[in-house]
Amino acid sequence: MMATGQPFRRKEAVGKALDSATRVIDLLNEGARLLATQRPGEALTPLREALLLAPDNVSVAINLGGAYIMQRKYRQAAPILERAAELEPDNAMAWLNLAAAYLGRLELSTRATQDQAIAAFEKAAQIDPNLHNVHYNLGLIYRTAVRWRACAHFQRAVEIAPMTATPAIGCNCCSRAFPRSLRQLAMINSTASDHTLSRLTRSRLTAAQSVQRRAMTHPVG
Repeated sequence: MMATGQPFRRKEAVGKALDSATRVIDLLNEGARLLATQRPGEALTPLREALLLAPDNVSVAINLGGAYIMQRKYRQAAPILERAAELEPDNAMAWLNLAAAYLGRLELSTRATQDQAIAAFEKAAQIDPNLHNVHYNLGLIYRTAVRWRACAHFQRAVEIAPMTATPAIGCNCCSRAFPRSLRQLAMINSTASDHTLSRLTRSRLTAAQSVQRRAMTHPVG
């Protein structure tokens, strides 16, 4: 009887796991849609629920962290994004958003928070050298202290994404003009949201397969 019951329980567990994965995907879709329409407060509810159901889902964590950052709730964002970077250390968007959480509002940042942000931005740049907003924000941080380094990052940002070069500000240490901040942290989070939205189809399959695999590996009963 036990031998007969175990396959049934395993099948039941797989079904529940797939239902849970589908629910997570739906919640992630809804949260990402709300972020893309600049409604981070509304995005918190579906994204929090998704993270409760799938605490190791990095796409959910990036979006939830982004929702907090867009509301300037940086302290709430940081631990979520630290976990995301720990789970996927080669995910540039996790480090990019974590840097934004560490930095907070640039005009209110301290040397310590800037150093944390710089380390996270540089990690993102190592993973993906073509993230123009990484270089732009590094330029903003360095602009008042290490101007030659700021200019190098601004120039790299323009090389990667020339369309961001207008409107422009002058950089005294060189002859080029560089882009004005496009709502500095909001730009970071918008980019993260767009990136995640573009990956949702792949995330659906990955999340469902991952949950199903765990259910098959650890059957109930």
